[in-house]
Amino acid sequence: MTDTPLDLIPDDKWEQARLRAEVLRGISGRGHDRAQQIVRAAEQLQLTTRTIRRLLSRLQESESRTSSLCRQRPLGGGGISRLHPLVEEIISETIQDAYLKRQQPGISEITKDIRRRCRSKGLNAPAYNTVGRRVQALNQRVVAVSRRGQDEALKYRPILASTPLRDHPLEMVQIDHTTADVILVDERSRQPIGRPTVTFAVDECSRAIVGLVVSLEAPSSTTVALCVASIAGGKAERLARFSVVAPWTMSGLPEAIFVDNASEFHGKTLERGCAQYGVKLRFRNLGQKQEGGIVERLIGTFMRKVHALPGTTFSNVSARGSYDSDRAASLTLDEFEAWLLNEVCGVYHNTVHSHLQCTPNEAWHRGLRRKPPQQVGDLAKLMLDFLPGTMRKVGTHGVVWDRISYSSPALSEILIRRKSPKYLVKRDPRDISSVWLFDEQRSLYIELPYRDRWRPPIALWEHKRAMERVRAAGEKDPTEELIFQHVEEGRAIIAASQTKSRKARREKSRVEHLGVPASATPMYPDNDPDAVKSGIPPSQSVEVY
Repeated sequence: MTDTPLDLIPDDKWEQARLRAEVLRGISGRGHDRAQQIVRAAEQLQLTTRTIRRLLSRLQESESRTSSLCRQRPLGGGGISRLHPLVEEIISETIQDAYLKRQQPGISEITKDIRRRCRSKGLNAPAYNTVGRRVQALNQRVVAVSRRGQDEALKYRPILASTPLRDHPLEMVQIDHTTADVILVDERSRQPIGRPTVTFAVDECSRAIVGLVVSLEAPSSTTVALCVASIAGGKAERLARFSVVAPWTMSGLPEAIFVDNASEFHGKTLERGCAQYGVKLRFRNLGQKQEGGIVERLIGTFMRKVHALPGTTFSNVSARGSYDSDRAASLTLDEFEAWLLNEVCGVYHNTVHSHLQCTPNEAWHRGLRRKPPQQVGDLAKLMLDFLPGTMRKVGTHGVVWDRISYSSPALSEILIRRKSPKYLVKRDPRDISSVWLFDEQRSLYIELPYRDRWRPPIALWEHKRAMERVRAAGEKDPTEELIFQHVEEGRAIIAASQTKSRKARREKSRVEHLGVPASATPMYPDNDPDAVKSGIPPSQSVEVY
């Protein structure tokens, strides 16, 4: 059974499922001990033991996914908020603007304000209890800080302590980003393009590096999604791509991840993605960098290794001295990633760690004997759960997102039975040539490519840059054709100026990192010429269960 997509679960239902999952995951053992735990869980959750057993069965059948505990109802709107989306928006805005203030207004006061705003827009006003449930679902520490100040919020702060000893691999994983201290060069011109961003994920138990992302992009929610997917699996294919011989056997679903307070770690998508798979999301206290000491020290270790590479910028201007980093630079993005993977798998994992008194490789395999990590059966589904999404209408021309049309023959059945005004659609910002639509009736994702398959793959940042050029030209209602025209013009400008500007060379490398040529290439199969004439793309949809 496929669970409801995380984006479609109402906040109050999600909070209830999260609390239940937290209690149920603590039930273990057999016989009398298990029965006693079930009784205690029933008392804690105020449910019957029969209901606890039913929820346990549902949780086990879904590989311990939190969303399986959300109340299952018929597809006729059950389990989904019945309020108009604009009413939900008004409730959310009023809570943020009025309730989370030092004046501490009550729920009755903000309910009156919400009703007034709804009536002014001709919408049905929500009940007092509805507003109350939205308030109860808020993070109570955030509420305390906003309404009563930092001092009142101290009781929500965990007791600080040194990093505890971990019993088994992936019990806790620390994740952090850094800008590597090295200048990279363009693959063709060999001219400098700037410094890459590296995201490390390190297992606290074994100190093994379990996830790694190398990119020219700034850290974002997509970077975090890629890192979580990197932890879960797919490492053999990556090593083969970069011709790295050393093995990288560490994979699985982390029980918890520990991150700082950067914006990319605070999105709703990440929060629900983690809870969906039973991954606890833990944050450092503000200003307490030492709490992430394991990953911070790891980054320092690798940056010292980077300082031996050609084109290093060292850690500061004083250390660099008269060394010309730009002139010495010689590594491309792919070459740097290949070097880093070899250092991780071939060197670091086989070097004795001063704290463990053994290698990370040995510590990992010892920990596996105590408790092996849970493996992910569907990496594609996991990646989709962590990607950003939105609600979109489905019409005869497919789905339109940011003025670009997507379609597939697989949409024909949805158009026939169309029971929802809007559908959940997700995309990867690195390549928006395809999106994924969730079909609630069949409980699966469908991949929708460009409706016009002759369009070149582009990244979201290219689309935004093209829209800026369109608006600067005075066009108020740009067409899809005009947007792609400006994308091509932007790529031409980058290609022409790459010998003059480091920024242009970096953007060119970002385009090439999509893995496709910058020029438009037909995406139709050679044996389907009719698809070009009809304007209907061939069936290439991918269903993710």
